[in-house]
Amino acid sequence: MKLGKNELEYIQFFEGVTNARVKDCVINEENVIIIVEQGNMGPAIGKKGENIKKIKNKTNKDVSVVEYAPEPKKFIQNLFAPAKLDEIEIKDSQAIILTKERKRVIGQKGTRIKRARTLMKRYFEIQDIIIR
Repeated sequence: MKLGKNELEYIQFFEGVTNARVKDCVINEENVIIIVEQGNMGPAIGKKGENIKKIKNKTNKDVSVVEYAPEPKKFIQNLFAPAKLDEIEIKDSQAIILTKERKRVIGQKGTRIKRARTLMKRYFEIQDIIIR
């Protein structure tokens, strides 16, 4: 996993504003995804989301923050929080998620599922996520 100049700048800026430890940063057309180390979600968000608001105002980009977990199932739960996932099964480089909150998991215009697919490929070589 290589980080470019833009990603490194976002990480440095984010850590400076939040005092949270950042593991990774992914920049795409729609937004910036910041992956924070375990236990750093509180400082990353700040009271009433103030840190995220500051970063959005300074960068003019939508910012998503996800807490990393070394176990694929826990990371999937973090990716889709606060949606309730009833069951997660991982087999043959696929993650199959059972949930009653399908719309919430997929997200507006599919943004949440796209983000999850990108990050699961990056960290766990899971090629697809299927929502049932």
